[in-house]
Amino acid sequence: MPANDPRRLLMLATALAVGTGAALAADTTEPVDRGATDFEMYLGKDGFGLATAERSVGSEMLLGYGITDRVSAFVGAALSADGHFLNSESEMAFGLFGTAFDTRSLDLDLSVAFTGADGGGFTANPSLELNWDASPELDHWGLYTRAGLAISGRDGSEGPSRTTDMELAIGTYWTLAAGRQLLLEFDGAFVDGHDASAPGAGRAWETGGIALGFNAAVTETLEMINQVYRGLPADGEAASFGVMVGFVATLPTGP
Repeated sequence: MPANDPRRLLMLATALAVGTGAALAADTTEPVDRGATDFEMYLGKDGFGLATAERSVGSEMLLGYGITDRVSAFVGAALSADGHFLNSESEMAFGLFGTAFDTRSLDLDLSVAFTGADGGGFTANPSLELNWDASPELDHWGLYTRAGLAISGRDGSEGPSRTTDMELAIGTYWTLAAGRQLLLEFDGAFVDGHDASAPGAGRAWETGGIALGFNAAVTETLEMINQVYRGLPADGEAASFGVMVGFVATLPTGP
């Protein structure tokens, strides 16, 4: 995948958001070429400004493969712990994503991911992403928006139930030079308040935060992903910050 292309495999794996902040990286999604392999590794620390027990540190790794030029698959894993390096959690995920249509300036990507946590939780994440690019080669600037559902189980006081959250993000990117891009993204979610013990709790909007990302090509096949994330406080909550650094290696199909 070209180093100046802001669309990355990781952004499909929002189901791996176990507190590292990496899955919120300011970037967009696009399948890898047919037969190509995409390896990604991210390290992140979230919750600066909060109590140590409320902070998190973690990592994510993903491996993607281009089934066709329009459809790719991935498998990934995430590990995280709190600021004391205690209460660790792990998740595994797999999924498919592909391009529904692709024009010179507009394209639509669809995906579905499934995640299982070590505590027994399971989440399904169908999502879509719409991109508009001022230049067909992404060498100027563009806008993108993502919308996805997080369908998961909840064990309430009156037994198990199912919740459906809607995750939304809108972002823009600027190509500063060949292999150098700056990205800005805002995210939030409509959180399902339903619980078997409190029917009719409704759905409430929760503001996420703003991410500023800078992506740079290291070599023709290796890219460095950097991000600073600021959570926007609500209802008297303290402001928090997170940082993330990652590497994306794309192995071509061959000569």
